[in-house]
Amino acid sequence: MPTPEQQNNLTPEKYWEMLDGKIKQEVGWIQQRMSWLATFHGFLFATFGLTYKIRIDAGANGADSASSELILNVIALVGLLTCLCIMAGLWAASDVLKTIEKEWKRLVPCQKDRDRFPSIRTANPKIRFVGMLSSWGPSILFLLAWTFLLYYMNSR
Repeated sequence: MPTPEQQNNLTPEKYWEMLDGKIKQEVGWIQQRMSWLATFHGFLFATFGLTYKIRIDAGANGADSASSELILNVIALVGLLTCLCIMAGLWAASDVLKTIEKEWKRLVPCQKDRDRFPSIRTANPKIRFVGMLSSWGPSILFLLAWTFLLYYMNSR
């Protein structure tokens, strides 16, 4: 961020460029988090399924399946915790985007000057909801899936 002396010399265009760069950075981090979430959980679900099959096969042969039961619980718990970590990151990014909007209004107080640029955040709450759903939706679905699997594994 520029110093107070430098702020007096910046035009609305320069402010917009700075804040637009911040927005692109936050959106990029959200995309990275979602990519990590999908990749990591793909591996976790595959590992969970393979371990569950081994457990069933071991049980059919009369072998003790306690170790695979523990591994299944650990996998589900890791999945649940990573969902919570990703959701914390998404919340933080959302908070930063709200702060950028406030910063834009503070740095360029004249609405007439701000109207010359694209909106920092869309004013339409439906569009904003759909945008949030694309990142929060998979996180919540994975969280529910791991919660269900943990419950299923421990309720029998």
